[in-house]
Amino acid sequence: GPTVTDFGLRLLNGTMEPDKNSLISPLSVITALSMTANGADGETLRQMEAVLGGDMDLLNPMLKALRDGLGNEAVMANSIWIKDTPTLAVKDSFLQANADWYGAGVFREPFDDTTLNKINRWVEENTDGQIKDILDRIDPDAMMYLVNGLSFDAKWESPYEGHQVFDRSFTTENGEKRTISMMYSEEGQYLETEKASGFLKYYEGRRYAFAALLPEEGTTVAELVSSLDGTILREVLT
Repeated sequence: GPTVTDFGLRLLNGTMEPDKNSLISPLSVITALSMTANGADGETLRQMEAVLGGDMDLLNPMLKALRDGLGNEAVMANSIWIKDTPTLAVKDSFLQANADWYGAGVFREPFDDTTLNKINRWVEENTDGQIKDILDRIDPDAMMYLVNGLSFDAKWESPYEGHQVFDRSFTTENGEKRTISMMYSEEGQYLETEKASGFLKYYEGRRYAFAALLPEEGTTVAELVSSLDGTILREVLT
């Protein structure tokens, strides 16, 4: 919904760096933060809800419905890893909320090298092998890890063929020209905003589509992102 879309745009806007590409998964981030918020209270909870764009009574069922509707192309898995020590008591209500709304498995571990391997293998298995080592060490002060795994695997409805790939000159945002391989195709879903134009290219089954937006000449990517919000972008995409 607009809540997740708006959060994603704000996240992208806040994480972009000059002259660098940005790749983020807003659904993973809002899921992980919402799971964490189920253990928050008072001012901390109010601030988290303000950032997430809704209270937990809205976010929990909304994100559960979103996860349940992902389909075969996208798989999300969540887990909570707790240091097995008598000095840490975790409320059952926190664990139950994350099990009910996010399907989170709970693991109590010694937080040694065996735990490191278990977490990394869990992530690898739940991202279809795309992420192999999410951690390189267990922090000695760590008491809990909350892990989200999200993978997407789909084929184009109309795959690109070899004769549709050409080497062409590409101009970067700072005016530098590079020769790169570009894919060419005719698409029927045209997108337009005040500062950009683009297209939708569907994946097989049409549950998902790739959306591309190219800023108009003279507009930077940062300016384009800052001009959008969740409502505007959803109107453009639908």
